[in-house]
Amino acid sequence: MKEAFDRFLGVRGAAYVRRVVPEAAEIMTWITDAGGIPILAHPYWEGLGADKTAASCRTLVDQGLRGLEVFYGTFSARQISINLNLARKFDLFMTGGSDFHGTFKPDISIGTGRGSLRVPPKLIDHLRQAAGRSHPIKMNEVPCPPHDDF
Repeated sequence: MKEAFDRFLGVRGAAYVRRVVPEAAEIMTWITDAGGIPILAHPYWEGLGADKTAASCRTLVDQGLRGLEVFYGTFSARQISINLNLARKFDLFMTGGSDFHGTFKPDISIGTGRGSLRVPPKLIDHLRQAAGRSHPIKMNEVPCPPHDDF
């Protein structure tokens, strides 16, 4: 395996292709044009604190962000609170995730995750309603759900 990476896939390999990272605004346009809802997942994974997360959210909202992962199996109560407040502040859809990516994480399955992860069904219903449209979603066409219940 190492030889394959060294000879073919590594930076000096015969089949190496430089990674292209599109801009966030471009990605959100693709998602919206496909009828999806751009959502920021795991906002703490990059080691951002609350202030930088809020500034990043503002920038991403200006570029088309429509949702924020509020509930996640490894989020502390403080992180959930910060994300909940950001979702309210920027009128974003709230989501949650178990981080299920297949069977290589035996303690995680679809809909259940680490800790006491519980995504309120209302959040899923609001996303299904918004994403079930046959044409691209315009930000002013689909009101975000009321946040008073959370």
